[in-house]
Amino acid sequence: AKRKYELAIAGKTTAEGKVKTIWVGVNKDGTLYLVEEKKPESKTGGGTTEQPNFGIKRKNQP
Repeated sequence: AKRKYELAIAGKTTAEGKVKTIWVGVNKDGTLYLVEEKKPESKTGGGTTEQPNFGIKRKNQP
C-alpha cells in the first residue's frame, strides 16, 4: 500500500474555518501526485470545481 500524506494549504480555509488540506502520494521519482478524496458528506455542494496548481507534477494515473 502506498503512503499518503496530508498537506495543509497556506492561506486557504474550509467553510468551517479549518485549514484546507489535500492528500498526496509520492511517485517513485519523488514527485507528488494528488489523491482524490472520496468523502460521503460532500453532497452539500461544498466541493471546489477549480483545480489550482500547487506545483504538483501529475503523472498519468492508472
